[in-house]
Amino acid sequence: MKKFLTLITLAGMFAFSACGPSKADLDKKAKERHDSDSAATAAQAQADAAKMQHEADSVKQVEEAAAAKMKMMADSLHQDSIKRKLIKVKK
Repeated sequence: MKKFLTLITLAGMFAFSACGPSKADLDKKAKERHDSDSAATAAQAQADAAKMQHEADSVKQVEEAAAAKMKMMADSLHQDSIKRKLIKVKK
C-alpha cells in the first residue's frame, strides 16, 4: 500500500512538472514581447520627431511675428516722417 501511494504521489508530481509551457510557447511570447517593445520604441521616436517639428514651427512663427511687427513699426515711422515732411513743405 505504501509503494502504491508513493507511486501515485510521484506520478502526480511528474504530471504537474510536465504541465509547463512548451519551448514554442515561450519563444512565441518572447517574440511578441520583442515586437511590442519595437513598436513602442518606434512610436516614441515618431512622437519625439513630431514634437521637435512642432517646436521648430513654433519658433519660426514667433520669429515671423516679430519680423512683421518690426516691419510694421518701421513702415509706421516712415509714414510719420513723410507726413512731417509734407506738413513742413506745405507751411
